[in-house]
Amino acid sequence: MIIYDFSLACGYEVTGVDTAMCVRAGILQELGYKVKLIFPIPPSRRELMLYVGKGISYSQMLGVHSCFSDIHDYRPASDLQGTLKWLKEVLDYSEKQYSEDSIILKKDGRTQASMLLTEDKQGFYSILYYKDARLIRMDLYSDCMYASIFYETKKTDRGHEAVAKERCFYNRDGSMALTQIFQRDTEINILPDGSSYNQAQLFGRFIQRLDLTKEDMVILDRPITFFPAKFLLACHDKTNIIAVFHSEHFFIEGLSIQGKNLGMEYWYWCKYSKYIHTMIVSTNEQKSVLEETLNTYGFVVPEIKVIPVVCLDKIRRPEIERKRKSIVCVSRLDIRKKIDWTIYTAIKAHEIDNEITLDIYGTGHKEYIHYLEELINTHNASDYIRLKGRRNVTDIYKQYEAYLTTSLWETFGITLLEAVGSGLAMVGLDVRYGNRLFIENGLNGYLVPYDPEHFYQECPSEIDMLAKHIVEIVSDKETCKRFSEKSYEIARRYLPEKIKEKWKDLLSYYMDFERI
Repeated sequence: MIIYDFSLACGYEVTGVDTAMCVRAGILQELGYKVKLIFPIPPSRRELMLYVGKGISYSQMLGVHSCFSDIHDYRPASDLQGTLKWLKEVLDYSEKQYSEDSIILKKDGRTQASMLLTEDKQGFYSILYYKDARLIRMDLYSDCMYASIFYETKKTDRGHEAVAKERCFYNRDGSMALTQIFQRDTEINILPDGSSYNQAQLFGRFIQRLDLTKEDMVILDRPITFFPAKFLLACHDKTNIIAVFHSEHFFIEGLSIQGKNLGMEYWYWCKYSKYIHTMIVSTNEQKSVLEETLNTYGFVVPEIKVIPVVCLDKIRRPEIERKRKSIVCVSRLDIRKKIDWTIYTAIKAHEIDNEITLDIYGTGHKEYIHYLEELINTHNASDYIRLKGRRNVTDIYKQYEAYLTTSLWETFGITLLEAVGSGLAMVGLDVRYGNRLFIENGLNGYLVPYDPEHFYQECPSEIDMLAKHIVEIVSDKETCKRFSEKSYEIARRYLPEKIKEKWKDLLSYYMDFERI
């Protein structure tokens, strides 16, 4: 069985979906299955480093467009010095300038080209060429050049920008495998035989080339415009299709800036649910809500399995005593996460006990980060509330005593799992789904009732209760210790063997079914 995971959203913000997908790929490989992750467009340096860093091998990556050539590997080029020598002959550059992630080649003070380097700076992913300080071409490399992107400079609202006008994919012998021409919001894809296709049609040809069978499986992870779902769902009688719900499928007013509606992200899957063999959610609560939603709209209710999107690699205990009265929050800095409420809670708690501190890890939109910084400064809280930015927080949680979340919904909550896995006491709003999964009221923390009418309030009354519980927990070492041990107990339910067994059962069902 080959498992094709249609999930990678190139160019999008990194989210928990990326982590979940990589963890699952590792589990499936351990179970003996071959996993291929599908890239809708050539991945950037950032994306390749992200997925490889999370355990995905280059051999697992398959590009929709590269499938039409004989070069299928995104492994970066390794002949850095040889390529620099060649570029010296071609460009006659006079200066090499090294930056954190690239080598910039200059002549007479003007940039002629730059090479985007691998993390170890021993290889490179691409070469960008410039003319009169403007990007005109980018060549993408594996062990040889596999694609080129050609740019033209256009005047936009943000000034002059390099806009892609054509992209070419090559075979190993240098011959053309596919040409893409971009015109406004459309693209034309031309194969060597002269046949042409729009984006959706080319994706359909790609699906045909996969030659899916009942011995294969398609996992739909993140519905995006790159993947016209109809071509995949049309294969429902030929292969096995699983759709994974990573986020909320139905929004409730007062819990989302999107108001009350069936989320557009999963609308297509719900509407055509009769073509999906299994839907996967992370919690029993979402399973019940999803069944209710499908029935309410008159859609078919397929088999719905509860399999957490990730597992906890291990329990983490601190080697030294946790910092007393320390609170942590790990989150994307996004308006629906209500990080401003987290800050207000810490301010209120600090007014009661001035030893309480809060560290917030994560990044997001610049405007929202600026708003949070202003909020902290306005309340003279910068000495005890700190925005720490994006970090590898795996071993950071265990330094703290309590975890605080004011997010209005977490479909699963990877950071919540990581927090209980490090034995933190937990405090959050009583909202679905992840908070109710990882916070057991009065046992490892507290859930504070939330009134959706307070959604647009700057500092709602819930903050007083959140702050009260924070103070209550960190002021008593025995409470901290008792809540910590309960968090560890909850975390053990999500160790790898537990999640692996659920996937093993599901895939065994499909394997056995096909033999009947």
